[in-house]
Amino acid sequence: MKKRKLTKMSAVLLATALSAATVFSGCNKKVDYDMGDGTQKEGSAGEGGELSSRLGVPESYEGKLDVGDSGIKEITIKDDDIITPDSDSMSIVSYKKNSFDNAYRQKVCEAIFDKSKGIYVYDFEHQTKSDLQTQIDSYQTMLADAKEAGDTDTEDYCKEYISYLENEMATATDEREGAGDYSASDYIGQIGDNQFMLSFSEGTEGLNASFDLSYYPSEGMINYRPYEGASFVYAYDAKYGEEGIDDSIVNTCTFSEDEAVSLAQEFLAGCGIDDVIVTDKSPLLWEYYDSSYNVIATEYEGYIVNFGRSVNGTAPYSADLSMVDTLSSDEDDTWYDAPTETFSIQIDSNGVINASCYPLLVSTGEDQKNVDLLSWKELLKELDKNVAQYYTDNKTSYSDIEFNDVRLTYYCIKDDSQDDVYNYVPVWIFAQADENDGTYDFDYPVQALMVNATDGTIYNLKDVLEAGSIPYSDYYDDQGDMIDGYEYDDSDMESIDSDGSDDGSGDSSDGSDDGSDDSSDEIEDGSDEGIIDDEGLLEDDVVE
Repeated sequence: MKKRKLTKMSAVLLATALSAATVFSGCNKKVDYDMGDGTQKEGSAGEGGELSSRLGVPESYEGKLDVGDSGIKEITIKDDDIITPDSDSMSIVSYKKNSFDNAYRQKVCEAIFDKSKGIYVYDFEHQTKSDLQTQIDSYQTMLADAKEAGDTDTEDYCKEYISYLENEMATATDEREGAGDYSASDYIGQIGDNQFMLSFSEGTEGLNASFDLSYYPSEGMINYRPYEGASFVYAYDAKYGEEGIDDSIVNTCTFSEDEAVSLAQEFLAGCGIDDVIVTDKSPLLWEYYDSSYNVIATEYEGYIVNFGRSVNGTAPYSADLSMVDTLSSDEDDTWYDAPTETFSIQIDSNGVINASCYPLLVSTGEDQKNVDLLSWKELLKELDKNVAQYYTDNKTSYSDIEFNDVRLTYYCIKDDSQDDVYNYVPVWIFAQADENDGTYDFDYPVQALMVNATDGTIYNLKDVLEAGSIPYSDYYDDQGDMIDGYEYDDSDMESIDSDGSDDGSGDSSDGSDDGSDDSSDEIEDGSDEGIIDDEGLLEDDVVE
């Protein structure tokens, strides 16, 4: 679960995008860099082994770029940990848009669920009496807790929703419909003694094939993990707990971290997904709340394992670029999204309990191997030549830019010469993450340049991300308030998500809140402020 705030809107979005890069040890080599005003410093030649050495990539770099007529006061590169792939070459790897046919949905359902206990279609419009009664029971418990706590708002909501469910009973069926030909989108099945929902989603525009596994019904998860005095329970990545990961807390999961990774890999392989690489793993934090939403207990029990697509053994760049300042000008109210393939699996002592998977692409088998890449020296020459024009064409509110995250990686870019074909291409990322309470979240950069590693061309991010664009104005008015029809309306209970609850953005939960502290969600827009002030400007550019 990640947190962000839209630059121009008030809506807070939660995500599960995690950093895809891993730092590798490098080869020692003294190199000569005389580009621009960078000065040579002895040290290692990057952190990616043979490729880094061959391209002359330093472990660190500090230098300035020409600002031209861009209106920016200073553009600086300052990174003490440049990342490159641990390989000897890079390729251009071709993929095509993925889609789910009936056979694939059947394969995934039968890989996840206990077929002997039945696999059934879930239809929110035609729920069974058992479905409705389970929800009524859960909301009756919530209602009793709300009355005891004097929470009249929750009490009124529960009464209204219980009334809605009771009315639905009149037309509800006694039994579920079997999976049949697997042409439906949502399914209910058993994993062990527990019931889960598996939902498939794909659209006609852009890349959005995904499937999600979650406990069913989500509001009943407190029954899965009961705790005395608790009315709700939430499970999410411990990194996003109030204090981050606490090493003093014992993880009571019966599986080790390595065993959890293996279980997650087996889960994905059963779904036909095996060309992935681990990008992150953390303890699974469970938070228990009373009826007034006060945390009464926390524990670590399980793990969350995140994967990215493996392109020649490298995880592509997967930071959330939607907050990059050049994408948020007043003249452009579009939300830019990225074709990022991520796979997030939650595991407790019972095994896999939650999954959020985005297999957006399938390989075409057509690769351009061992493409020629610019050396570090050539790259800096091209960057120095082109960056001023880029910022002239793509305005930013920042007067000073400091790229503190530099890496050679892959990124998924649409092949305009072919329908529904995308290429993972070698790119250099020059990104800036702003400091927040002494830390930098490089998963949410505020500045970013994406540079073609073969010729030094700077990609226009609006073109790269355009396939996933959603205009803000379709959903929000000029004051940043959600337009009627796009948020829950008490008079229209059918506007609730298909399982009657919030999707939790990949979290396991039994309620609509993410269970985390939203007080730090804001990201400053940096207007008229640089990362370093006038007195702190760099006098010399240094290469290590």
